[in-house]
Amino acid sequence: DEEADEGDVDLDEVDENDRFLVVSHQLQQVRRLLIMVVDSLQLPPNPLDKLVDLLGGPEQVAEMTGRKGRVERQEDGWAYNQRNTEVSQKKVNMNEKLDFMAGRKLVAIISDAA
Repeated sequence: DEEADEGDVDLDEVDENDRFLVVSHQLQQVRRLLIMVVDSLQLPPNPLDKLVDLLGGPEQVAEMTGRKGRVERQEDGWAYNQRNTEVSQKKVNMNEKLDFMAGRKLVAIISDAA
């Protein structure tokens, strides 16, 4: 007879109305564990993010796509950053286009979504 883990619950012994709460709590624990595992994988960045990085980063590359965010190189690795959320995607792309045309950004990446 093995001892059950502290968090283990026999659903047969739980009132039917409380089963949802028990299962929900267990799923939250599984979710936290999966996020920890994924965070530790150190996966390579998205190819578009890698290309932007190799070409000088967001300061040098005008990205005219439908993406709302991108993964950018930080001192301690890669981090997801949202693009300008204060204006519409169309305006973000227009600002990027203007920066490229004015020479403030030396490279332009354009997708069909733009």
